[in-house]
Amino acid sequence: MKSLGVSLASAPTMRSARRRLSGFSSASVPSAPFPRMIGKVIFELFDGRMHDKDHLIAVYRAHNAEVRAVIPPDRLLVYHVADGWRPLCDFLGVQVPDGETPKVNSREEFGAHIAVEVAKAMV
Repeated sequence: MKSLGVSLASAPTMRSARRRLSGFSSASVPSAPFPRMIGKVIFELFDGRMHDKDHLIAVYRAHNAEVRAVIPPDRLLVYHVADGWRPLCDFLGVQVPDGETPKVNSREEFGAHIAVEVAKAMV
C-alpha cells in the first residue's frame, strides 16, 4: 500500500482558524467527531498555541520532515492540488479523470464550516 504525504493547512487557512477558534479550550471540546478532530489538532498537535505563528510553522515543518523520514520515497507522494490529477493518479496507478481538479473547501467555505461547528460546540 502506498502512503500519501499530506501537508497541513495553508497559512491563510491557519490565520482564519486561529481567529475563529480563539477562546476554545481543551475542556470545551465535545466528543462529536469534528470537535474531537479540532481538539486533537489544536490541543495535541499544536499544543493549544494557535496564536503563535512561529510554533505553528515549526510543528508543520517537523511533521513534514517526519513523514519524509518515515515513509520510503517510492511510497510517498508530496502532492500539491495545483498540480492537477496527473501526479496523484500516476502515483496511485489509476487513470486520470476527465476535467479539472475540483476546487472545494475554499478559505471561505472552511471558515463558514468552522464557525458553524464552533457555535454548535459552544452550546
